[in-house]
Amino acid sequence: MSLPWIRIYNDLPDHPKSDHLAALLNEPRAWTHVVELWLWVSRVRPDGSLTGLHPVVIARRAGWGGDPITFVDAMRQAGFIDGDQIHAWVEYQGAHAKKLEKDRTRIRQLRDTNKNVAATLPATPSATVVATLPASVAGSVPPLEEMRGEEKIKNNNLALFENRKDAAPVEEVKPRRGRPPKDKSPEAEAERVAEKADGDRWMDAARKLTGLTADELRWNTGAWMGFRRQRKARGMDQLMRALEGLEADAFAKTAGLGYLVSDNGITKGLAKWNKGASGVHVSRTVHVVGNGESFDKFL
Repeated sequence: MSLPWIRIYNDLPDHPKSDHLAALLNEPRAWTHVVELWLWVSRVRPDGSLTGLHPVVIARRAGWGGDPITFVDAMRQAGFIDGDQIHAWVEYQGAHAKKLEKDRTRIRQLRDTNKNVAATLPATPSATVVATLPASVAGSVPPLEEMRGEEKIKNNNLALFENRKDAAPVEEVKPRRGRPPKDKSPEAEAERVAEKADGDRWMDAARKLTGLTADELRWNTGAWMGFRRQRKARGMDQLMRALEGLEADAFAKTAGLGYLVSDNGITKGLAKWNKGASGVHVSRTVHVVGNGESFDKFL
């Protein structure tokens, strides 16, 4: 039983385990090989077991073109593989597998029930049902032509009211779907202008960090939404300091905008910035002598 879909959380690209794997394999997008392996396992090994599989097979199914043993060892060190089992596979994918099997069982039972019912029905059910009705009940049922005539009269009576020219049309009020209307107040417009200016300032710093041009590094929907969220939660000072702290980080220069606006990237950048800002320094104190002249004792 293969799984038609699997559960993948949206923080996988900047998860600490993904960063660890990227560092071990020297591949910024190493997490994509994890997803590719998961997809193959969901089709061939839905229980998440890798027992009996050679490292060459595992690496090939993950799309890894380097040394297979190095890849499998890195997957174990990063925590994506536990022994010969995908880490926490049953915990994250087991409920889906059980539900899929339960649905299939229910469909099979319903199909078998329908077959059994169809086998017990007579070839001409209408004649059988009429024959089994009591005479008093059968005589109380009006002929089909009479019933159709009553239905036609009823429809004509309704049409008398529906076709009146003086009747005001009833407009159906449909609920609004999609995004809420855009706030056009002066305050909202000013905030959008400020947000755009902050985004341009942050993007200039990001391009300087990565060494990419304006054509090579542009906003995408995910990165812009992440920037807006971080700007609102942390403020521009912290976002700019985080980029400054990552200037000497080789991984950050190739990880992309998603990492630079992620919690992990900003936290790492701020930690490095704080470490650099808190370096050892000597406070210089100016002393005044009796004649009013000042001197610096460190000169």
